[in-house]
Amino acid sequence: MFSRIVVPLDHSDVSEAALPLAADLARRRGIPMVLVHVLEMSPEFTAYVHGVSEADALIELEQSSQQYLNRLAGDIEGVEVSTIVLRGQPARRLVEYVDDLDDSLVVMSSHGRSGFRQLLLGSVTARVVQVSSAPVIVVRASEEGSDIQIPKQIRRVLVPLDGSAFAEHALHAVYELVTRKDVEIHLVRVPEVVAYPSTMYGAASYETVDTYMQAMRTESEEYLVRKSEELKEHQGSVSWEVRDGATSTAILEAAKDFNADLIAIASHGRTGFRRFLLGSVAEQVLHHATVPVMMVGPHDVEDGEAE
Repeated sequence: MFSRIVVPLDHSDVSEAALPLAADLARRRGIPMVLVHVLEMSPEFTAYVHGVSEADALIELEQSSQQYLNRLAGDIEGVEVSTIVLRGQPARRLVEYVDDLDDSLVVMSSHGRSGFRQLLLGSVTARVVQVSSAPVIVVRASEEGSDIQIPKQIRRVLVPLDGSAFAEHALHAVYELVTRKDVEIHLVRVPEVVAYPSTMYGAASYETVDTYMQAMRTESEEYLVRKSEELKEHQGSVSWEVRDGATSTAILEAAKDFNADLIAIASHGRTGFRRFLLGSVAEQVLHHATVPVMMVGPHDVEDGEAE
């Protein structure tokens, strides 16, 4: 079970977009929240303190940031909230902080859709998703005219599965995130055709391909039935479906049809994030989803990754 929710903040409206959802999750789970701000020692900071004692300037900034966090904490009702101001490179320091805590969930914002490609190429959110050992819920900040949704409560969760233990990391995280009976969980699997079967004479016949595809669909259905039965031991309302088509597109369509408040999906974790960046299903879902996405990676931690 998650023991706390960590919310990184940077004095911006974008970062604060994650607060209502984080507060609701903390309130419903009965766990505390930690609001975090990281002061970065950047060239801009050096210019800022020109002619002023660097130590004095840093103390002044820390006090200002602490007041900012305290103000936000005071507006959150029904949840135990603590605050902390850290120093260092934001992504690295956040990951170090979260990794030192046990059983934490990170809830943080990103820019809206138009800026998300830039986010993937190097923002703090992208780096935390990349290297944190904790699951990260990414809340997209809404933009004028966009269809991005920021739910204040999680009542409907979509979990894509592919039959692997790796993908089920997301399902295990959902177990810890929601247990109340008023939360609906929908499992979806999209059979992926890597190559059609062939015969000794060359390409397979239409009948062979149809048989092959039906076998894949039957296996997918049997798998989802098993997982649904297992999940019903923890959760009352569980549904499932098998979809055809391109995997990421089918997942996004399923989320829209299910009216999901959250998509929980496994990522490659630290060692595989270069592949994740270059076009995996998780990246495509994260890039195009209009609702928050919980990225869950295996704990394949490698030292020196959080740069």
